[in-house]
Amino acid sequence: MNQANAVENTSDLRSHLEPGRPERNLSGVATGHAATAKPGHLIGQGNESLVPEQPLPPISREEKKALYDSLLQALGTPAKLNEFQARRCAMWQPAIEKALSGLTSRFNRCPHVVFDLELATVRISFDEMKILLNELLENALAYSFPDSRVVVQGRVEGTGYLICVSDEGHGMDSETYEHVAPYAEIKAPLEDEDGLGLQLCKLIAEVHSGALTIASTPGEGTTAMVVFPLD
Repeated sequence: MNQANAVENTSDLRSHLEPGRPERNLSGVATGHAATAKPGHLIGQGNESLVPEQPLPPISREEKKALYDSLLQALGTPAKLNEFQARRCAMWQPAIEKALSGLTSRFNRCPHVVFDLELATVRISFDEMKILLNELLENALAYSFPDSRVVVQGRVEGTGYLICVSDEGHGMDSETYEHVAPYAEIKAPLEDEDGLGLQLCKLIAEVHSGALTIASTPGEGTTAMVVFPLD
């Protein structure tokens, strides 16, 4: 494995990744228990008609901006922050698969997306979780090869729940990362529309006492990791 252009390590999340996949912590918060990948199952297997959740429609910039502004306001308003942090959702794989099935269909990638989510209750609303996963999965689908696999994995790690969205795409070298990194900074107000999805994901994590980390190796792919507290 050639790691000459690998993104430099800056956190202790190394144990969550495949060997040789270095990481960048974009939130200043780190966790540290190993997560082991296990085979998941593909979208479309099982009886989806039994799952009440509907596919998430495309999310407009206006909707993302409205949520971003609301979350940003919550950081400075204790009562509003408590309201956000009181929300809970179950990481129930059939509902999450179905919610994201519209996105994978639009990319014509349903057979290539693997879900492997451990059931747990997480301190975040299901609506916010769907938006966060939609943004991370959309990036993975957009920047990976058409026939390559994308894995959405979730595991209980100590007192937290670790979500990893991994692709087998182009990956990022240090120069590319320097272009992406500013978009993971919370800004008020937003100055441009590029990178809104990544900023929104970081803000969702921060409001819910979580952390966002990105790891990438050129030519091998990228993994986005988010950890949330368990209920």
